Amino acid sequence: MKNAAFLFFSILSHAVFSQTGAITQPSIPDQGVIYEVSVKNSLIDFSTSGDWDFSQITTDSDSFIELALVSDSNYSNNYPNATHVKYEDGQQFFLGFDATASSYHGERTVINTAYDSPLLLFPYPFNVGDTSTDQILDVPFTCSGCPPALERNHEVQFTALSSGSVTMPDGSVYDNVVLVESIQNFTDGQVGSPPCLNELQAWEWWAEGFATPLVRTSVITQSGQCPPGSSSVTKFITGVTLNNTDYQYNSPDLTLVSLPNNHFEVLLSTPSNQKSMVSVFNMLGQTIKRVDLEQLTAHTYKTVLDMSGYAPGVYLVKASLDGSSMDKTARIIVK
Repeated sequence: MKNAAFLFFSILSHAVFSQTGAITQPSIPDQGVIYEVSVKNSLIDFSTSGDWDFSQITTDSDSFIELALVSDSNYSNNYPNATHVKYEDGQQFFLGFDATASSYHGERTVINTAYDSPLLLFPYPFNVGDTSTDQILDVPFTCSGCPPALERNHEVQFTALSSGSVTMPDGSVYDNVVLVESIQNFTDGQVGSPPCLNELQAWEWWAEGFATPLVRTSVITQSGQCPPGSSSVTKFITGVTLNNTDYQYNSPDLTLVSLPNNHFEVLLSTPSNQKSMVSVFNMLGQTIKRVDLEQLTAHTYKTVLDMSGYAPGVYLVKASLDGSSMDKTARIIVK
């Protein structure tokens, strides 16, 4: 079993982060990155010009978004031109990142698509006033219980509206953030039959160095052959960690070791004598387990997570201290 270095970047309350210039291609570490997010199940009110203060917004739940090399996915052979896979809400989205563009290559969600040619999501670099459009037509797709001969048309419009500072719900402040409006239209249906229409309209606040927006508020509207309706969601980044694809995790404060039969030992060293807890999240961002750690010494805590009753897959483990901003997060794989 390998020991893997795991670096944690904590976003502290009331810290200020600055950048200059346009938004350029992010540098995503080979071991991947996990964005911890706080979720509000609705759109938020905002101005299309900065600055933006979201410090008074309350959220409904916590989740995470993971970016990994495309080889991390079991479906990587279907996406030879993608560079990364994004895990979000239990789904997989295949993306490309290079110095000139962020591109879309397909998904494994309620439908399965693999684009022969990449779809431009937006260019790199971009700044206020930049626009782009792209489309890909007649993409075959499949879905569980669906009829044969299904095709998708996918269109994207991108507009960088304005820039300014963003104050997050936790009080963190980012300067020189670019607000983008993205409109995606999906026309899905069986060849020769009326299609299902979906429009995804999103407003995204991008900061330099991030592979996902700091803030994203979006609404998807359904019509055509699909039952009419809409749903909205907003996500705020609350923390960033480098991913650990091995089964043993070590940092100056936390050790997480895989044991036989899907058990995981957690050992936490703390700077002060505080109650500590471990929370486990599934890929939908749902909290499935919370366990208090047993105190061994004044500053050392331990527990063993029994994951033997849970479905195989990837889970996020967060160790936290009561009344402290120190959180440590790692990924485990249940076999």
